[in-house]
Amino acid sequence: MTIKFGSVAMIFNHQRFGNDCLARRLHLHLHAQDVADLIGTSSSVIGRYERSQEPNLHMNMFLKMCNVFDLDPREYFELER
Repeated sequence: MTIKFGSVAMIFNHQRFGNDCLARRLHLHLHAQDVADLIGTSSSVIGRYERSQEPNLHMNMFLKMCNVFDLDPREYFELER
């Protein structure tokens, strides 16, 4: 997925983000519903992000998940070539 930041096009790495979220959730011994409750969404949304099946990146949700899992949001974007 390509996202524009001003005139800069960035590619979001869905797969890496999903894998990292799942790994952190399991490491923290949390259920998807626990995470969903923390950030105000449903466990099915958490599952879609973890499986890289969420077609649209919602920046607010992405940042909340990064916060819960202590992930650096910059790690999931690269310049489009």
